[in-house]
Amino acid sequence: LGGEIHTFTDIYKGETRLNVVVHGIERTPAEVAAGVPSKVLVNGKAYTAKELVAYLKTQGIDPANPRYKNVRLLICYAADGGKHSFASDFQKIVSKPVKAFEGTVTTSYGATNMDVVRTELIKHMRAKHPDLDDNGIELLVSAEIETRFSQKSVYVNKADGTLVQIQMAPQGAKIGEHILKVEYKPVHFT
Repeated sequence: LGGEIHTFTDIYKGETRLNVVVHGIERTPAEVAAGVPSKVLVNGKAYTAKELVAYLKTQGIDPANPRYKNVRLLICYAADGGKHSFASDFQKIVSKPVKAFEGTVTTSYGATNMDVVRTELIKHMRAKHPDLDDNGIELLVSAEIETRFSQKSVYVNKADGTLVQIQMAPQGAKIGEHILKVEYKPVHFT
């Protein structure tokens, strides 16, 4: 999808699950005190759960589609706030079970990593196919990403409390190496 957001499906407990990967925005102390849910960052813009669902639909992905039996939000801070969280709001909109996480989420193929892959593929496809318009390039890039990553599982680090070295950056910034303490605090919303 670009803009440091991507989705994929996997099989969870024998059924198709939609996974949404995007950067979450940590709430300020004032937002925590007021019970304001966190937001996500897509193309440099903050989105509420309702806005993210609407955005996904414009991209041809409807989280409420019966094909998906449940949804996993691989988004930092999505479960922070419990019933006043981004994930709780998302679950109410899509009317199906949602798994999300309190605190940070550490995965392989995270939002930043996939955006770098997408950006490099766009450059490559533009050089290889200079006569194609943006839509044609996007189709080729999407097909290539599907080919490269459809059979690879996304690993969610569950080793709560351990230190890991990751590559990350704010959207649009240069990626750097960081040491991060793994937080694994899943929360289920039904």
